[in-house]
Amino acid sequence: MRAFLIFLFVLAIIPADLKSETKTKEIIFAGAESGKPLCWIENGVVKGYQIDLARELFQKRLGLKLVTKAFPWKRAQHMVKIGDADFLITANLPFRQKYSVANQQQIMNYNMSLYTYKKHPKLNQIKRIKTLGGLRPFRIGAYLGSGWANIYLKDKGYNVEWVPGANLNIKKLAHGRVDICVESPLMIYSIAQQLGVWDKIQPLNVSVYDLHFYILISKKSKYLSLLPLIDEVIKDMKRDGTWKKIDEKYRKKVH
Repeated sequence: MRAFLIFLFVLAIIPADLKSETKTKEIIFAGAESGKPLCWIENGVVKGYQIDLARELFQKRLGLKLVTKAFPWKRAQHMVKIGDADFLITANLPFRQKYSVANQQQIMNYNMSLYTYKKHPKLNQIKRIKTLGGLRPFRIGAYLGSGWANIYLKDKGYNVEWVPGANLNIKKLAHGRVDICVESPLMIYSIAQQLGVWDKIQPLNVSVYDLHFYILISKKSKYLSLLPLIDEVIKDMKRDGTWKKIDEKYRKKVH
């Protein structure tokens, strides 16, 4: 019954020029090419946690054809900014609000924690860090396009070493070329395992920030009118257990 009501809601809010072609309409997702397990490319196919969520939401439940594309994270955001992609799944930070509109229902939670490398000569000092301010004496690894790093680290007196993507950032940490990374346990574990360097990483068990992820639709996308429906569908996904199943598929792999 609820699925039928959602179908009626779709008919009510989708613009007339979309209704006649709903089954053939494509909605384009832009993600980070080295963002495993959220999004990554494997044998030419874009995969990940965000892909599974987006496919369930847009393709299975809204009947749109999902097209997935992955780029360096900074470029992925630019694609949505200029309208060459329809949406991101990420934090609704102020600078992204200039070119996109977020839904209201959170689709992911992404906490940021501190990591260093094992046998760091100042490991005891690093272990005493409890806030971001404690990072100032150290070299911090971050990757271009990281909204969190841009807001909280850039031009704030921190010694930040920027790299193109998360993979290189974690590799630099593992080999002692930076002192600390601020990253999600979900991402750093998956990427470090893939690179074969997890045994070199030292978790500090300090969470410094929680990011809440939403569907951010480009202001140039024809799908802006779907935002109210997206919230209803996410609620349904959580209610019927589908969201939890997808979430656990990826979180259970974290060490």
